[in-house]
Amino acid sequence: MFRQICLQVRHNNTIRRRLPFRIYSKPTIIGMKPTSMAQCSRQLTTRTTRIPQLVQSSDTVTDVLEQVNTEINNSIGHELLEIYASEGRWHDAQEVYDKVFRYSNDNESDIRTNMITYGLLMEAYIRGGQEDDAMEIYYSLKDHIELHPTTAQQKGLELDARFYTRLITALTTNSRIDEQKEETISRDFGYTVDDGAQEIMNVEKDSSGGLRLAMILFQDMRQQGMNVDSACYLALLQRCGLEQDRYLLQQVHQYLRMDDTIELDDSMVYALMSAYRQLGDEDAMVFEIWESMGNKKNMQEDMITLILNMCREKKYKLHAVRVWNQLSSMQKSKSSYPLMVSCLCEAGEWNHAKEIVLSQQHQDHHTYNELVELLIHYGKEQGLSSDHWLDLM
Repeated sequence: MFRQICLQVRHNNTIRRRLPFRIYSKPTIIGMKPTSMAQCSRQLTTRTTRIPQLVQSSDTVTDVLEQVNTEINNSIGHELLEIYASEGRWHDAQEVYDKVFRYSNDNESDIRTNMITYGLLMEAYIRGGQEDDAMEIYYSLKDHIELHPTTAQQKGLELDARFYTRLITALTTNSRIDEQKEETISRDFGYTVDDGAQEIMNVEKDSSGGLRLAMILFQDMRQQGMNVDSACYLALLQRCGLEQDRYLLQQVHQYLRMDDTIELDDSMVYALMSAYRQLGDEDAMVFEIWESMGNKKNMQEDMITLILNMCREKKYKLHAVRVWNQLSSMQKSKSSYPLMVSCLCEAGEWNHAKEIVLSQQHQDHHTYNELVELLIHYGKEQGLSSDHWLDLM
């Protein structure tokens, strides 16, 4: 079971089982004695300052709390957590949680833990490279909500799309790529959107732990009937492409095909094309996605650059000509002309490239001269005589 995996943490080169994360238990900060919210509040002073500046100038969380207004509230506590989370300072984030939030539900304070609190705490662990600890919190929180639904509802604890999006984004933008992945699982391994945590964990040699955990959270999100927003899909696609993970990329793409709530706008189509292109041998899929766009007028220049660059690198001259003919004059930008010229020249079609340069003879003078210089450069490389470009001058 994956839960058993995430409850084991390497410590001093041994594997030990961590105690489950307790939502409202006594604090257990390493190297610190338990401190109640009341004790902490007595230490606070009335001097106020901007939180980011205060964090930057203070050595410890205790120093920060001693200088915060005695009327500390959820907003200040979450701001502290967000700062520490963004920097991966999970020790400091845990200390803020223990001193500010842990006892808040047991006293008369207005401070209350909510999903933002736990989401920020988990993000701190993720960005600090402690993904397993973050998942331990996740499963403990999920168990608490399932076992005590009434209490959880009263306290405003509910796993929602915003919570999942924060974690998936953190996992896909922070996880380190293992440069020594072993090809123990075939890249052509059959996939299905019904694969669960066990199936995803079985491809651990092909992808980073962060990406696999993000995919597990993504599936949990879908199984609970939540709408996945574009940010989640974009983050997963970008990471799958970066890690060249065919298996998980195909899963995300399949989910995307079935999701009627997501519009395949330019940014989503570009993310798909980019991810498949990074696999190195999925050019047919890249062209298929491109063709699915049709003759769209307001097409992103990035997509045109991506497809022409792929044609240039792989010397797909027929595909390049087809793509070029599909573009309107408005879509052919100053940056796309040099790409097309390079694409044709590198595929041995110098004369065809010359025709494209000549078509710009009466356009912008500076752009035309740059195209001429580029064409002459390729002509010289290919051993052509100067007679071939005299009419361009």
